[in-house]
Amino acid sequence: MILTTVIGNYPKITESTSLPSIRQAIHRHDEDRLTDTDLEKIFQENTVRVIQEQEALGIDIITDGQLRWEDIVTPLASKIEGFKINGLTRFFNNNVYYRQPVVVGKLLWRSPITVENYRFAKSQAKHTLKATLPGPFTFAALSDDTFYHNERTLVLALAEILNQEAKALEAAGAPIIQFDEPALVFHKEKAALAIEGLQKAMAGLKVKKGIRTYFGDLEGIFDSFLDTDMDFIGLDFVSTEGNRNILRKRKSISKALGAGCIDARNTKLENPKILKDLIQELVTKTHQLYVSPNCGLEFLPYASIAPKLSRLVEVVRQCNAPVGVR
Repeated sequence: MILTTVIGNYPKITESTSLPSIRQAIHRHDEDRLTDTDLEKIFQENTVRVIQEQEALGIDIITDGQLRWEDIVTPLASKIEGFKINGLTRFFNNNVYYRQPVVVGKLLWRSPITVENYRFAKSQAKHTLKATLPGPFTFAALSDDTFYHNERTLVLALAEILNQEAKALEAAGAPIIQFDEPALVFHKEKAALAIEGLQKAMAGLKVKKGIRTYFGDLEGIFDSFLDTDMDFIGLDFVSTEGNRNILRKRKSISKALGAGCIDARNTKLENPKILKDLIQELVTKTHQLYVSPNCGLEFLPYASIAPKLSRLVEVVRQCNAPVGVR
């Protein structure tokens, strides 16, 4: 069985005229022209919209669109003791920026950060709603450490905090917890450290758990992840041929596979035959295939999302159809 999903985030700007713009609402809130209550209402209304859009398109495993997330780390870092938030820094190889967290003291998790918002989204969802968190290695890579002065110490400190947050999400009913580790593809020589952090972040979790990587491949380090406790490994099959080469050398893998097959940084619509060939090739390698865009959707114009996801759902349904009716 092949299931469809998304990586996590949606654009903050939509073409909807029925709901207030999140970007405009945040700007008005920053200028004290919108109350906390009114801003929260706008976030909730847009979260419901994103959930309903994904479900209407036929996405099997959805997210809340991460509309409250300025970027992959700031929402957590701003609530973790020991961080302060610095100015804007470029996010990997994209023309987008994030506010870099600075470690200024011992990092401490005081209470759940994302659980309340997850509970709200879950109450509105009919399809499976997964929770997403940054992986500890990527969290560390995107931070400026002025306290620990030791990468491993920082990664493991973040892993402990993420484990506490993940357990809180599990208790809130999250059936799948995804840790995003895009930094890993740029620092393969540190795979052992990344895996140590992930193992600590996932320790004790009983729900399905795994990673998503994007912007590159795991050539040379993929085998290391097969011996971990994670249930799924997410790979990008758009940015590089490397991940496809990894699987072509194997008859099968022991983990479920997350497959980023739709280009989320290009408005061009995928060729259905090429997409179908890729998915049919990948599904022979694993007991469970989760097909998705190759990274978050916020890099796309809003108008491009529905056609892209519709194409994905259409092709997956063809691949899942019984032989003779495809």
